[in-house]
Amino acid sequence: MWINNCVGGNNYRSFFAMIVGAFLNLLFYVAALLSLTFQARPHEFLSQFIVAWCSGTINAIFVVLLVNLIVLHLYLIHKGISTYEFIVIQRQEEEKRKRSQA
Repeated sequence: MWINNCVGGNNYRSFFAMIVGAFLNLLFYVAALLSLTFQARPHEFLSQFIVAWCSGTINAIFVVLLVNLIVLHLYLIHKGISTYEFIVIQRQEEEKRKRSQA
């Protein structure tokens, strides 16, 4: 999905630090929730556990999405291309595939 927005070259390190920081924060939350679950007595705080696990589930989903984003940007850094260049290359390859199938 293209949102018609990109991170400028001057802000790229800050952006990458932000997504890694968000990943670590969410991962810490999920790990702490798992740790507390095994140490606590859930029946004593059932309503709080339900809320914590609902938010923990959402956080776990975001952890997976952030891992995908981090891996993509590590790939782009390795290739030395921007997100925009990556999308342009993908579109060109898709157009070539469509032409070759026709």
